Amino acid sequence: MLRAVLKGLVAIIILAAGIGVFKLFVATKAVTEPKPASERSWNVASVRLQATDTRPSILSFGIVQSSNMIDIRPSLSGRIDEVGKTFVEGGMIQQGDLIAKLDRFDMEKNVEDLAAKAKETDAQIAETRAELKGERNQIAALEEETELVRRDYERTLALSKRGTSSTANIERAEIELKRMRRSLLQKQQIVERLDASIDRLLAISEQRKVALDRAYRDLEDTNLTSPSTGFLTDVRAGKGLEVDPNDRLATLHPINKMEIRFELSEADLGVILGYGSRRELPIGEIIQVLWRVGGQEFKFTAILDRVEGSFDAASASVGLYANIDPASIERLPAPLRPGAFVEVLMPGPDLKNVFELPQAALGMDETIFVINDDNRVEERNVSYLFGQAGRVFVIGDLKNGDRVITSRFPELGPGALVRSPNP
Repeated sequence: MLRAVLKGLVAIIILAAGIGVFKLFVATKAVTEPKPASERSWNVASVRLQATDTRPSILSFGIVQSSNMIDIRPSLSGRIDEVGKTFVEGGMIQQGDLIAKLDRFDMEKNVEDLAAKAKETDAQIAETRAELKGERNQIAALEEETELVRRDYERTLALSKRGTSSTANIERAEIELKRMRRSLLQKQQIVERLDASIDRLLAISEQRKVALDRAYRDLEDTNLTSPSTGFLTDVRAGKGLEVDPNDRLATLHPINKMEIRFELSEADLGVILGYGSRRELPIGEIIQVLWRVGGQEFKFTAILDRVEGSFDAASASVGLYANIDPASIERLPAPLRPGAFVEVLMPGPDLKNVFELPQAALGMDETIFVINDDNRVEERNVSYLFGQAGRVFVIGDLKNGDRVITSRFPELGPGALVRSPNP
């Protein structure tokens, strides 16, 4: 029994010692003082603002097309005897090159026939003029004879009054005078008819000369040549083919009549018309054009010519046309053809006292973040004017030297502490 009491006492002593040691550890443990929380500073990229006057370019895309396509049609009916070597589908034909030759036989015979008729008329005119000249000479002689007969008649009358001439002599003299006057009148009528005949023959001669000129032109038109240098499409001609003026042999796209059709968005049009000093489309100004082919870039120029008469409601845009400068495309290593896809840089609005920013600096609500003198973020409201190729132009509560944050992230907001490596 004593042994059991001793075991219980030992257990109590061990438990009490453990409790004492625990309390000693608790009383002597080190106390950690809490540190005050430090404010986080965010790294940002920034740019310094500088007001500027500029005229940015508006980028658009367009299609090359012909402003004046020419339907190649023969002016005559006939059979094609020969086709030009360059008159092929998709080929480039030079001005004056042969398109086709028509059969010339009928045209040549028509020229010969009309030339013979013209000579015949000229001969008739010469003959009539000679006859007219003879009649006028006869009239002159008759006038002299009539004057002599008149004098004889007057002498006979004078002698009759003195009683030295009979009535029969007077009557004979009077009859002779009337006969001479009648002959003179007939000759004058003949002259008038000959004058009228010459006028009629001259008119016929003019008609036949006109017909002969037309025949010569028709003969020349049997050789159908290209009216301009350009590209051919829809070629439909071959040797032996019977054609007439209603047949279209091909469509010619002149290279000096090529243009670009491109579209300007309603937003860009609003910027041009609603802001700046011009407030009008730059009609008549030079625009830059870029043509990309097989990894290469070819540049040339065009002149803005006109605007389409209506908006395209589906795309909210309006079509514009620019005439390509023929001299600028002559230097291209490859021929520019209708249907080519090109990039167009059109002069934009005249912007005065605006600020240019990276597009990433502008928020969806047209706000920007500015770093103040305490390196804290301030939010500023601006007005967006124009943007392209990752750059935007704005106006608003800004001044030269302001540092604008160009990198945005969710944690960034007004009052945030930032640091920027950009001065």
